[in-house]
Amino acid sequence: MSSSVESSSSSSSSSTIWLEKHRPQTLEDIVGNQDFIHQLDVIRRDPSRMTNFMLCGPPGVGKTTCIHALAKQILGPELCKTAVLEMNASDERGIDVVRERIHSFARSKFNLPPGLAKIVILDEVDSMTTSAQQALRVIMEEYALHTKFALACNISTKVIEAIQSRCAILRFGKIKSEEVEARLRKVIAMEGVQAEEDGIRALSFIADGDMRIAINGLQSAHAGFGLVNRDNVYRVCDVPNPVIVNQALQCISKARADIGVAKLNGLVDKGYAVEHVLQVLGRCIKSYDCPEFQKFEYLRLLAEANCKAVEGCHSSIQLDSLLTNMSMVRDPAINGA
Repeated sequence: MSSSVESSSSSSSSSTIWLEKHRPQTLEDIVGNQDFIHQLDVIRRDPSRMTNFMLCGPPGVGKTTCIHALAKQILGPELCKTAVLEMNASDERGIDVVRERIHSFARSKFNLPPGLAKIVILDEVDSMTTSAQQALRVIMEEYALHTKFALACNISTKVIEAIQSRCAILRFGKIKSEEVEARLRKVIAMEGVQAEEDGIRALSFIADGDMRIAINGLQSAHAGFGLVNRDNVYRVCDVPNPVIVNQALQCISKARADIGVAKLNGLVDKGYAVEHVLQVLGRCIKSYDCPEFQKFEYLRLLAEANCKAVEGCHSSIQLDSLLTNMSMVRDPAINGA
């Protein structure tokens, strides 16, 4: 009987999505972008100072989590059920949704304590059509006194100026590697995961500042292999193996472009897109132990290759050309001598 209960409990734990289970519930629990978190905390302490705001930045840096935490801490869990309207603008992006749901919510009346306002949370607002954004701008202006708008987007330039000018804009950056690793260790301790340091570093590398990728990768590696180490992380996350990319980089720095090209083309032959190989190569270059001038030249050449790829040049040819050019980078002081 006890064995059955234990098995059921274990199964329930493994089926729980850790990303949701360990999602920060307060602003104090959120990692990264602390300057902006402090600005939001000022609003938490004095909700009467709340204005419309828009959080911009790459995925997985805590934009939506910040908004949820702030709303809960200002209104409390009960009022959040009625005084908060949350929508994902990428799913409900048309003008009809704005006119019906958002307008209806904005004009409705709630018996809120003094100094508090209703909150409309719009995630991925940059996915809304231009006409929907224009309609939203009108609502934001008309109901500014009693309804506040908390927006989140990846690319702020896709949001019309009329909305941007009505918001305080906070531009979130990628979460630092050490902050990602610290949060992973916390989750590992709480879940009783068997993990090695190289596995934690591998998760941080793959995540590239995206906490969502890091925690999902941790759970996948644990569920798939039991032990979270570097090799298992690279297997389950299915990205071009940074170990091989680093080996190619070492060959290139020793003017052995032929070997470096063979290693990276081997990754392409396994089915990885050249663009993904270049992404991992860029991250490896940033952490590669070499003189600054050499690192700068590598990144400059990589940027040129990416531009040509965007313009439609053949990706495999660009990869071969990039690695050949990188292998020709030499110390200017030596060349001058």
